[in-house]
Amino acid sequence: MRIEELQFGAMMVIAFLTLTLVTQVPLRVGRTVNRARWLMVVAMVVLFSQFLVQYIFGFRSQGVTQGVAVNLLFFIPVSCLIAVAMLYLQRRGTVPRSAWVTGVLCWLCAIVLIVSTANVTMTGGRLLLTDSPALKTAEYIVALCFCATQIWHYHLHNKEHKKLKQRLDNYNDDDSDELLGWMHNSVMLLAAAAVFVPLAIFMSGYMLGLFSVLLCGAIYYCIIRFYRYSVSATPQLVDEADRSELSMASESSFPEEAGGHTTGKAETSNAILQHVEEAAERWTARKGYLHKKATLQRVADEMDVPRTQLSAWLKATDKVFNQWINLLRVEEAKLLMKEHPDWSNDSIADACGFGSRSYFQTVFKESTGMTPAQFVEC
Repeated sequence: MRIEELQFGAMMVIAFLTLTLVTQVPLRVGRTVNRARWLMVVAMVVLFSQFLVQYIFGFRSQGVTQGVAVNLLFFIPVSCLIAVAMLYLQRRGTVPRSAWVTGVLCWLCAIVLIVSTANVTMTGGRLLLTDSPALKTAEYIVALCFCATQIWHYHLHNKEHKKLKQRLDNYNDDDSDELLGWMHNSVMLLAAAAVFVPLAIFMSGYMLGLFSVLLCGAIYYCIIRFYRYSVSATPQLVDEADRSELSMASESSFPEEAGGHTTGKAETSNAILQHVEEAAERWTARKGYLHKKATLQRVADEMDVPRTQLSAWLKATDKVFNQWINLLRVEEAKLLMKEHPDWSNDSIADACGFGSRSYFQTVFKESTGMTPAQFVEC
């Protein structure tokens, strides 16, 4: 397959992804998702421009070094914009300054080094880029900077991903890995591609084609999963978890009374925790945990206690909302499997309130050390 055919195919895929972002992501999504969407749109336009420039001027056909110079100038902002978009989703619409600074500095470094060492001439109406040892050295330096930048972005993302996962686990009963795993996978794929850039972009022939397919596949995965995320209920759930965390922090931050009444406050706190524990026992006895799509707010309403008090009780007893609910469901599943050994995992998962069979199997294995099938055979 000719390199021009690969470039044209890549442009068609990128155009499809861009139109998907612009036309298919619903307008009702919040400001955070919209900002991430437009960052990705800009990234796709830049990437389309890169393939268009290569297709029109044929820099890759002039030599590997020539094509690499153009690739680096465009790939760096594309990868950084997508990584920043992921951080927008994770940080309630804000991005660490270091993420912007490292991305901009890496791109400026690429522009300065490559432009200063490149020798561009016009011959017969065609732009020609001359290969040189200085240009190759500049490209290696830029490729290493790009690699370091993407690894730093992955580090920032990984830290924020854990925080977001914890917020969801403290609010929602569903599998946060299933809801948010695509963000982690997207940034990880981009970081992995950046690590191989110093070697891969200097390849030619089928190896170059394979790398191009893998890179486009990673971007395709990221955009399509973002689209699926935007049309699901997960953004609303994330917003609810964020608001819940912020409101609980403000509601539990009362100014100290003059003179202080430490003993009285401790007694009041213990009384509240005892009240919530009794409410939780009554709710458990009613098997309220069998209801699907349980959230901290919904369970607090069913217990007739304030959400902040339920959260305080969970924290005082070293329980995470997600784990607490699902361990209760696992105990119910054990009873059902003993009573109905012929029931399928789908039926057990549905009867116990799990969102899916796979999530039920994962939680059951983590809790008991056995698969449901092994438990039935015991």
